[in-house]
Amino acid sequence: MVKPLLTIITLLYCASSSAKSGSPPASTITFIAQIEHVELNKTALSHDMKLILADRFYFKTSNPCETNSISARPESMGITDKAYADKLRNLETPFLDDRYFFMTINQCDGNGSPMLTDIKVCTTELCGAEYTKKIPTVWLDETLKPTAKRLAIYFIQSPLPYDDKKKQWKVTGWYISSTDNPSSTKQIAFEGYTDTDNFSNSKFISSFQSWFENGKIKSIVNYNPQGERDGKYESYYNSNGNVYESLSFSNGLINGEYITYYENGTIENKRYFNNGKIKDGECPHFYEDGKIKQQHSYLNSKLDGPAYEYYPDGKLMQENFYQQSELIGKDTSYYQSGKINSIHNRNSRGQYDGINERYSEEGKLLSKSVYKDGKQISVQTWYENGQKEEEKHFDEQGQLNGLVKQWYKNGNLAKSQNYKHDILDGDSEEWYENGIPESLYPYKNGKPTALPNHGISMVN
Repeated sequence: MVKPLLTIITLLYCASSSAKSGSPPASTITFIAQIEHVELNKTALSHDMKLILADRFYFKTSNPCETNSISARPESMGITDKAYADKLRNLETPFLDDRYFFMTINQCDGNGSPMLTDIKVCTTELCGAEYTKKIPTVWLDETLKPTAKRLAIYFIQSPLPYDDKKKQWKVTGWYISSTDNPSSTKQIAFEGYTDTDNFSNSKFISSFQSWFENGKIKSIVNYNPQGERDGKYESYYNSNGNVYESLSFSNGLINGEYITYYENGTIENKRYFNNGKIKDGECPHFYEDGKIKQQHSYLNSKLDGPAYEYYPDGKLMQENFYQQSELIGKDTSYYQSGKINSIHNRNSRGQYDGINERYSEEGKLLSKSVYKDGKQISVQTWYENGQKEEEKHFDEQGQLNGLVKQWYKNGNLAKSQNYKHDILDGDSEEWYENGIPESLYPYKNGKPTALPNHGISMVN
C-alpha cells in the first residue's frame, strides 16, 4: 500500500549514541527514479556497522545498488529533523503524482547500508526533458486546492483561456470521474475566474458557480480582487434545485441576513451577522410545517440565556440554560406526553453538580447519579418494575470505592462486592435468582486470599 510521505513528518528520531555513530563516506552516486512507496521507522546499518533508525524508499525503477530499497534519515542528508520533515512534506505531491526524482546515495558496496544523501524533483536542468513531467492538468481536492491526481476530486486544464472583457483568466473545473478531456464530457464541476494564467495562487476572483455531478446548480458566489467571498451567496439542494442557504459576504465575512431552508422551500432558520459574528438576540429554528423547533438567544456572539426545543406537535422536548455557550444550571428533558424524561444539574463552569435523574415515561425513577464539581460520587439504577438494579460509589478519581451491589428484577440480591480505589478488597459474593448463595470470594488488594466458598453466604 502506498504511504504518503507526509506521514513521515510525525517520525521523531531518537538521539541515541547508536543513531549518530559513524559518518558516511564523502563519495556520492547519482540516479533518477520514481518512488513506489516508503516504509517508516525501519532499521539500517551505519558506516561503522551499527543499527540505526531510518526510512526505506522503494522504487518503481532500478537503482545503481540493485537493491529493492535504499534508506534515508536526516543525518544521511546532513540536515536537521525539522528540515528533513519539511523536505519530505514538499515532496509528497510529486511523489503521489508519479514524478521522477533526482537522487544521490553515499555508496553501494562499502560498509553499512546505502543511504540517500539528497532527493529532488526532476527538472529539465537536473534530469533532462524526458524525465520532466509537463503538467497540462491541475488536480484539485475538495477545497479546490492543488493536490496529487491520486487524491483529487476535480481537475482543470491549462493553459487557462483569457477573457478579454473581464481581463481575467477563466477557470473551468471538471469532476475527476469524467475523462481528462473536458471536450468529451459535460460533467462540469465549477466555473470561475482568476488573476493568473496558471491558477498557481489557487485564488478565485469575480463570479463563481458550481454544479452537482448530475448537472444541477450547486452554488453561486462572488469573490473580490483579494480572493475573498464578497456579495450574495446561495447554495442549492441537489434533489429539486431549491435554495438550501442564502447569505451575504463582505470581504470574506458573513454580513446581514443568513437563511437556511428545507427542501420544500420553507425557512428552517433565520439569523443575522455583523462582520462574521452572529448578532445578539433570538435565533429561532422551525420545522418544515413552520412550527417552532428550537428557541435560543445569543449575547456577544455566544449562546446565552434560556433555550427550548419542541416536538413537532408543539410540546416541550427540552429546556436548559446557557451562559456564554456553556450549559449551566438545570437541564430538563420531557417525553412527548409531557412527563419528565431526565433532569441534569450543572455548576457555573458547566460541570455536573448535584443530583441527575432519569425517569420512565410512566414516571418511575430509573437512575439517580450524584456529582460534585464534575466528579461522580454515586449512581443507583432501577428496573422498570421499580426494583433496584444496581448501586455504585466512586472516589475522587472516579474509581469504584466501597460496596457495589446488583439485584435481580425480582428484588433478590445478585452480587455484592467491595472495592478500594477500583481494586477488589473484601468479600465478593454472588447469589442465584431464587436467593440461594452461589459463591463467596475473599479478596485483599485485588487478589483472592482463600479458595472460594460455594453456596455459603457471609451476608445476612
